[in-house]
Amino acid sequence: MLWTSFWERSFVVVVGPNLLAIFYEPFHVQSQASASYHRHIHRSGGSAPCGRVSQYYNPTPQSWQHANTDGWLNAWWTAHAAQRTGNSNGFTGAFGEWALGEPDWSCQISGNENNCNLNPCDNQVLNGLGNGTQQAYYVAHAISNLHGYIRGLEDAFQSSAISSSYDQDAIVNNFWWDDNNWDPTVLKEVLGAIGTILGLGAAFAAPAIATEVGAVSALYSGATGAANTAISQKDITFNTAADMGHAMSQFVLAGETAFISLNNALMHGDGIGNSADIRQVLQNGRWVNITDMDMKKTVHTMMSMMQSAMINYLWRMQRVFILGGASCGEDQGIGGTGSKNQDNIIWWCDNKGKAWYLFYWQKHANDQDTADTNTDNGWIARPWGSDRMGNPPYLETTGGSGPFWKNLNPSDAVISSVKAYQVAGNNYTTSTWNKRMQEIFSTGVNPWSEGTAMEGLWTIPVCDISATVGSDYDYAYKQYILQPYGYNNKPKWCGPICGNDPSQTIAFYQKANFGKGFSHPFLDDCSEGGKTWDWQTGDISQGGNVVGHTVHG
Repeated sequence: MLWTSFWERSFVVVVGPNLLAIFYEPFHVQSQASASYHRHIHRSGGSAPCGRVSQYYNPTPQSWQHANTDGWLNAWWTAHAAQRTGNSNGFTGAFGEWALGEPDWSCQISGNENNCNLNPCDNQVLNGLGNGTQQAYYVAHAISNLHGYIRGLEDAFQSSAISSSYDQDAIVNNFWWDDNNWDPTVLKEVLGAIGTILGLGAAFAAPAIATEVGAVSALYSGATGAANTAISQKDITFNTAADMGHAMSQFVLAGETAFISLNNALMHGDGIGNSADIRQVLQNGRWVNITDMDMKKTVHTMMSMMQSAMINYLWRMQRVFILGGASCGEDQGIGGTGSKNQDNIIWWCDNKGKAWYLFYWQKHANDQDTADTNTDNGWIARPWGSDRMGNPPYLETTGGSGPFWKNLNPSDAVISSVKAYQVAGNNYTTSTWNKRMQEIFSTGVNPWSEGTAMEGLWTIPVCDISATVGSDYDYAYKQYILQPYGYNNKPKWCGPICGNDPSQTIAFYQKANFGKGFSHPFLDDCSEGGKTWDWQTGDISQGGNVVGHTVHG
């Protein structure tokens, strides 16, 4: 009977390849009242202040690892499976009762702000664990810190989301100007984007764990899954700008629910995301001394990313596009944009010396005549709302009034989109983004540090003309491919300029919404200057005659 009792109250930890350490769990039969009483008994005489646990104060990841706390926790997890599954509060409920004598130590976000407090000093239960006191204290300390971290995110996000929820209608009203129908396939991408942003924020808000791949992966997948579940429960039916603004606000507010769900699942011991659980998040002790958490900054970044995602998809439903791949100096016989001041052109010069420009095809903005009946009136301009972005915004510098989005840099739309294009062409989806983020941070790189210029946050369609610049372009008006903003500087794209390839150019036109009543926006005067290519028929014409044929859209 004695041996049976001993093994029932013990568990084994593998310390080395040939050494097992057996930890004995002292038998405790205490009421909640007596546990509370013992916690407040102060030691006297020569004993250590607060008892045995005091020698383990100020833990570090190194002390966690030196004590093989990961192995200890795994062994405890297995040995106490029945207690975990039988406790209404799951893992933390069972662990709190076992290690601290606290049956209500649930660490759930449930309205009780004191259910994860850690008071180790003179805790008779904790001090009575023998060799297990050290690891039990480390685990409890890390759990409390992790709970505080997620709760801090939830609190800060709730405040920020509520105060800015009105702003989403303003985004729709200021960044949308078009008569295209809403595209539900594009709009649903917003949902996935917000889920990814919440996941990234949860994973990278604490720099101390940014290089801890296991913890980052678990938090990312768990928060993304929780966010997608919360968002999927919202109504995504909207037919007007006002409806869309309201829906977007609801998506943002769902973030609060996501953080609550993430915390509660972790603390309960449930599997999250990629089937990890709280043990993977706590691994290597990164949470035992977390101090560098600026929640307001994190939430500010998350809100900026969400606003970017919303604007990205509003622009994606319009004729907003990026043209680039030529030299930043522009002296290549393809035209030019004039001054490179951001007030005049939104652009980015990449690390290879290639320039990328952001444009919008403005429909019927003036009454200019077209030289060819097979063309569409319009001109190129900055995208709607982009003059309200930046610090200071272009509109503000010219005497215009708000609202403004000074936290967003319009050039980031170019940087992020081009990075995405270089990975997956114009087929970069939120699924691609989710997968890519996991690939990137699995190498120890922190994509969060790039903010709103992060790869894939923006996915504006790109036309890469680098192959056209250096080729024998056999179509008219190569010198007018690149033009500055302005109705009197309409570019001429008389041939397949994207990749110098018909298929790539057709795909670009389709992604940039030029197939919806704007089939030939850049063919003005082309028939008078030489060869002309019609992307919808594939016909190559010259002098009024068809002289060749390619694939067509």
